[in-house]
Amino acid sequence: MKKIKKALRMLLSFILMFGVVLCIASIFIRFVLLNGNYIGDKLEERDYYSQLTENLNTKYATLSLESSIPEEVFTTAVLEDYDIQKLTRENVNLMVDYMTSKTDESAVVMDRNIFLEPVTTYVESYAEENNIPFDEELQKRTTAIVDSATEITENRVTLFNLKNVIDIPQFQSVRKIVNIAYNSFIPILIVLTLIIISLTLLYRRRRYRLLFWIGSSISAGSIFVIVPSALALIMKLPQRIQISAPYINTAIQNLAIGYSYYFLTAGIIALVIGLLSLFLYFYFSSKSESERNSRTAKHTSNN
Repeated sequence: MKKIKKALRMLLSFILMFGVVLCIASIFIRFVLLNGNYIGDKLEERDYYSQLTENLNTKYATLSLESSIPEEVFTTAVLEDYDIQKLTRENVNLMVDYMTSKTDESAVVMDRNIFLEPVTTYVESYAEENNIPFDEELQKRTTAIVDSATEITENRVTLFNLKNVIDIPQFQSVRKIVNIAYNSFIPILIVLTLIIISLTLLYRRRRYRLLFWIGSSISAGSIFVIVPSALALIMKLPQRIQISAPYINTAIQNLAIGYSYYFLTAGIIALVIGLLSLFLYFYFSSKSESERNSRTAKHTSNN
């Protein structure tokens, strides 16, 4: 019977160790990776929006050369009349909702009316000043310019563009897995609680021995989290990420650094809890041993 109990304790301790890792991963997916507010806040920590604005200005300058419409017409329409940060956050939040199956829309559709009125007004004014008829051909060219400006802006305020991958079966499989992980936080906590209760039932007499199995399991599980995240930060792996677009590069690097710090912090917290459990185990074990020796000595002296 003792061998069976010992085997059960080892098995439950092993499951608890990996359960800690899964719990940390589940918290990460739910409250960090797929948290629109977290992503939005990280984008504001560095010069992401200034680089995004610079990129937009470059694209608008190119469009201005191609269309002979002043760059200010485009920049004023989107950079002054609309909030780039708000548009970006809306797209991030929609991406999160899509990945967690709260919606089937993968990105916010940019309102082309942002450019329609200012561009049309400029073209009409220019045509009138130069006695050029605002005929169907010129209207088509104006529409094409508006569509180009809309597409340029939409592609850049959409940090995570899923349009090219949503129809790929493998991506939808990943989406399902992520959705399961996103909703697994509570079930994992329940399983961990049941494991601890089971370990408690295996120690009816000396409950403090439970602390050894809990402490060793949590400490071991935390190592699986601390080591990779610490190595990533020490070797500056997030800073080595290189993407052609500077604003996207800044965003991905900052998010990767934040993710590394999350795992390092979570791992350290788990390690502290594990070590505290082990400390309490040795404390109560020593206290119990001292009391037992005291009773033995007292019994010997009485005899």
